[in-house]
Amino acid sequence: MSTGHNDAEKLLDLTPSGMQVYSEILLCCLAMNSSGQWVAWIIEASVKPENLDSISSLMNEMSLDFMENERQTLNFEWSIDSTQTLLHLHERYEDSATALGHVKSFRSKYGERFLSLISPFRVVVYGHPSEPLSNELQPLRPVTLNCLGGFTR
Repeated sequence: MSTGHNDAEKLLDLTPSGMQVYSEILLCCLAMNSSGQWVAWIIEASVKPENLDSISSLMNEMSLDFMENERQTLNFEWSIDSTQTLLHLHERYEDSATALGHVKSFRSKYGERFLSLISPFRVVVYGHPSEPLSNELQPLRPVTLNCLGGFTR
């Protein structure tokens, strides 16, 4: 049964108890790591199904390298759609310094091969990117979304 409130009104609880919940959510967002300066991004890219073996090989090589050598890289996950033409690469870093180091390492070791197999068309950056990291990512023309709230386990 409808109460006459729309969904936004239901979500926006400005009572003292509601404000406490919002404060806790905001604090959770800030505490996602000890520095509160995490950075993440999703790269959306087009791929050709005939390149999947080469892409898988590159993905495995990069994953092993970053897992062993970038301890503050928290996520490095590749996903592909059922038509095997759309790839999402989700990356998350403890902070901008780690992300910046990753970008520079990636570019020197894997950039050319990556771009020969994968055609990025959208990058969305999340969290708290520093100015130097934002400048480094600028050639990708990313959309940057700052943390509003939520939590990570």
